[in-house]
Amino acid sequence: MIGIGVTTYKREEIFQKTIEAIRKFTEMDYTLYVARDTDEDRRGVAKRKNECLHHLKDCDYIFLFDDDCHPKKKGWEKFVIDASVKTKCQHFIYNKPPFCNIDNIKFVDDYILECFDASGGVLMFYTKEAIQKVGGFYTGYELYGFEHIGHSMRIKRAQLTPDWFVSVSGLSDFIHSYDYDVPKFFTENSCIEKNQKWELTQKNKDICNSEDLEIYRPIIY
Repeated sequence: MIGIGVTTYKREEIFQKTIEAIRKFTEMDYTLYVARDTDEDRRGVAKRKNECLHHLKDCDYIFLFDDDCHPKKKGWEKFVIDASVKTKCQHFIYNKPPFCNIDNIKFVDDYILECFDASGGVLMFYTKEAIQKVGGFYTGYELYGFEHIGHSMRIKRAQLTPDWFVSVSGLSDFIHSYDYDVPKFFTENSCIEKNQKWELTQKNKDICNSEDLEIYRPIIY
């Protein structure tokens, strides 16, 4: 069984397209959980992703989507799981140049692992073992920004990935991300006001840089 979590906030039309795409293109049996942030109950990215992890923690493989990222053809989940099994990489983040830059490339089995110098958080993949060893997102962050980077860094320190921010070459054939594939979407169409987004990102960057080296964090939401 695989688990699919979707976090969403005030983007109903895009969110519905994501759900439709997941239902259309996912062939394996799956559990779907939606964590919806609201103005009345604003918990932010880290806690909403933890909410997904809590409800999907018994699944063998977990995919966390932002509401503006979705599969675009069948076979997407099998492609990622097969890559994880054969490369023994237990965590992938979907990255794509030029949004992030490739820092290193590793050839493992028949796969090319693209290791980036930074990371987006539009789609994150985990094995059950990764979540059991590392737990959830650190909840000391503000509402938005860098929380996924800290999570991936802890997984690397747990020696569950061969580098810091790893994606698998070819994933872009299966996944559509508005941030990566639609010009200016990331800067012009965020559900968070631009100035607030900048302020939150700067605060969370400092938190990420100063976060201690404790690898396991409980799943709190």
